[in-house]
Amino acid sequence: MPDYAADDAYLGAVVGRYANRIAHGRFVLDGVTYELPTNDRGHTLHGGMDGFHRRVWAGVGFADGERAGVRGTPFDFTPPAATEGPAAAVSLGDRVRSDHPQVAAVNGLDHCLVLRGGVGLRRAALLHAPESGRVLETWTTEPGLQIYTANALGAPFGRHAAVCLETQRIPDSPNRPAYPSTVLRPGQAHCSSTQYRFTHLPTR
Repeated sequence: MPDYAADDAYLGAVVGRYANRIAHGRFVLDGVTYELPTNDRGHTLHGGMDGFHRRVWAGVGFADGERAGVRGTPFDFTPPAATEGPAAAVSLGDRVRSDHPQVAAVNGLDHCLVLRGGVGLRRAALLHAPESGRVLETWTTEPGLQIYTANALGAPFGRHAAVCLETQRIPDSPNRPAYPSTVLRPGQAHCSSTQYRFTHLPTR
């Protein structure tokens, strides 16, 4: 537990109060400007240095920037029409080595994709490791999926040795009225569901 609490890479963490970044560490709510601690190049990442990742949680098991189009870019993970499975696969290795300016700036992928499919629980991603045969599906009710390809993790991890699929609201939403609201008023309840399904494993 001490090692987990001291980790600063957010591995396996519940992040918040706001996942991803809030620009310049500030936002306005009901006409009041709130200043936040910054921990990522002048921005607030994952709730700051003393966010939810520093808390101990009880768990229950169960089965930055402008919005832009992805067609023709390294961020296009949409499969060809009527294509499923390995035939629709996109190599993450090829994408992290792209010379696209946004990829080069962070040495890989660290971007939020706005998901299609409306509301409700739906599949957001499918990862397949051909050598091991492992398959991971990510299902979520959230509108965004951050892909992070371990661009800056230190030892014992190597660069691009892993990939994180982080379900979340759209980055910097408190400062962007056109995005789905992240305001939670007193008396309101927040409900979100994310499932990671290892579909190569036999069902029980």
